[in-house]
Parts: sequence; structure tokens; C-alpha cells
Amino acid sequence: MNSLQINRIYTLHRFLSVKKVSSKELCKRLEVSRATLFRDLDILKDIGAPIAYCKLTKIHYYQEDFQMSRAEFFEKML
Repeated sequence: MNSLQINRIYTLHRFLSVKKVSSKELCKRLEVSRATLFRDLDILKDIGAPIAYCKLTKIHYYQEDFQMSRAEFFEKML
């Protein structure tokens, strides 16, 4: 995984840390395809992020508080 991908996934983490966001909005803000977004979400789940998805509202969010510093995040990703 290159630094561009790691930075993008960290940005995704930061979005989810502060609000509930739709797939469409995340794709637009991160400038990625839907497939890339879902791969990135899976990577976050793999490192312990409590990501949930509401099918009714089509919103992604953290089920509970999940804070991780940039240094901690990069350590887990490498």
C-alpha cells in the first residue's frame, strides 16, 4: 500500500469520526470509485474501526467512538 492510499484511508477515518456520511458523498470527497471506497472501508474494519451502515438512509458511521492519532494509524497500516 502506498502513502497516497494510506492518506486517503486516514481521511476516510477522519470523515467517519465526525459525522455520518453517505457512500456517494464519500466517493465524491475522496475522488474514488464506489469499489475503492468499499475496499477502504474493509481496511478500516480490519484494523478495528466499528463501521456500520444503515441500509435505510444509506449512511456509513462509527457505531462507537473510535479515535486514532495519525501516528497510530500509520503504524497499523504499515
